[in-house]
Amino acid sequence: MSDDWKALQVGDFCEVSAGGTPDTSIKEYWEDGNIPWMSSGEVHKQRIKETESHITTLGLHNSSAKFFPKDSVLVALAGQGKTRGKVAISEIELTTNQSIAAIIARKGICDPEFLYYNLSSRYEELRSLSGGSGRAGLNLSILSAIEIHLPPLPEQKKIAEILSGIDKAIGIYEEQAKVLANMLDALMQEEIVMNTSTKWIKVGDACTAQAGGTPDRSQKGYYEGRIPWVKSGEVKGEDIFQTDESISNEAISNSSAKIVQSGSVLVAMYGATAGQTARLRIDAATNQAVLSLNSKTIELSNDYLYHSVTAFKNQLLLTCQGSGQPNLSSGLIKELEIPLPDQLVQQKISSALDSVRHRTLALRGKINSSKSLKNSIASDLLSGRKRVSV
Repeated sequence: MSDDWKALQVGDFCEVSAGGTPDTSIKEYWEDGNIPWMSSGEVHKQRIKETESHITTLGLHNSSAKFFPKDSVLVALAGQGKTRGKVAISEIELTTNQSIAAIIARKGICDPEFLYYNLSSRYEELRSLSGGSGRAGLNLSILSAIEIHLPPLPEQKKIAEILSGIDKAIGIYEEQAKVLANMLDALMQEEIVMNTSTKWIKVGDACTAQAGGTPDRSQKGYYEGRIPWVKSGEVKGEDIFQTDESISNEAISNSSAKIVQSGSVLVAMYGATAGQTARLRIDAATNQAVLSLNSKTIELSNDYLYHSVTAFKNQLLLTCQGSGQPNLSSGLIKELEIPLPDQLVQQKISSALDSVRHRTLALRGKINSSKSLKNSIASDLLSGRKRVSV
């Protein structure tokens, strides 16, 4: 650390406080309220321009909720899933619940944006601090004791400006990706789901369908082969060119796993990606939670089949039975009816949808590379390994 950087604890230069929740059974505390009130789940928005809920002045005065100023750095003290330890920054004056800590930097010592980026980059550290010694989550004392390396204020502002610039570019790409996703959905609805001009067929009548299997995990050699093996979590709407794991010929011989040809349409039947589809671009085996489909008639192309099954994903999921996560079956998928236009129309529809998909994938590539760049730059700048000229 450079001589002009200072190592300080958050509590040395910030006010750290938490909010509160007005009694939800008293409608006067909430009904027609105009005071922004933020719950811990909203930290995932990162920049808080508005809140999902509002409270009344009466609710504010009759609870531990309090106003936090614009540019407060907000840290989730608790919350479901990956919420705890997430960091946001307020762009409005607001109140929060008791599961959010507001960190207000003293002027002239720390730039709020610099503090936001510093703490945001330390998510795993914050998670680990909240997990030991029987603690159920983060608390104000833990946050106050976190050490921050502070460069001179002008350098803080410059670092924040650089990282903010990358964030803005990522935001533009993400908005463009949303537009394309909506366009893709609209095209599928118009060209496939709402199609009234062609005959319809059942997937099971026009396609072969087979699920795979999982070789015995206790047999180490089964997972040291060269045959790509697709798990349901890898079926997520994109073409598959490689897999996380590979299996051996012996594994194929001693399990229900089967080699599926390149070009097959894959459908995840259960798990977190249930209903998702993918096109296989390599010969590979699959596990039992993946159904592979292949057209057995020249009237139906696999590309059109892929787009059609994708278009009816929501309909398939609505037919699922079970609790927790939706579970499909090969029978349900084979009973799905899809429109069957002539081959030329199938080709036009597939080409149009693939064009939008490819543009979306290109944007996702830009988003991922921009995020990687930001992480790399943030690591260097926030640690002082690289300095910026002011």
